[in-house]
Amino acid sequence: MLTLLMLAAVVALPARAQGTYSSEGPVADQVRAAIAAYEAADWDAFRGMFAEDAYFVNNGDTLSLDERMAEHMGLREMFDDVGFVEPVVGVVENDGQTWGLIWGNWTATHKETGETVNVMVHVASLRQD
Repeated sequence: MLTLLMLAAVVALPARAQGTYSSEGPVADQVRAAIAAYEAADWDAFRGMFAEDAYFVNNGDTLSLDERMAEHMGLREMFDDVGFVEPVVGVVENDGQTWGLIWGNWTATHKETGETVNVMVHVASLRQD
């Protein structure tokens, strides 16, 4: 019986995750600063957090930094109260790469209709020096 319990305990142990995960530290602080700049529509600060050759991939579409910034600014023409509801920020370091992560709900109020839009989002950014 003891052998069976020990086997059950070993099977129940989660697989050892590779890399590290945290929600604190310099990269997490940078991600939170990017969220704050985005919510405040501080486009100079927001843009300054990305390399000029940064690119953004969303559902297979690839955009340059200029194209993505234009999209962000365009949304502000249609929506008020743009931001994230209690976003969860994380950092994953694995195989020599560091990823800044955001999970949460993006919300905004449509200027013409007053309707609130709520979209679940996950943002992952590869951090490079």
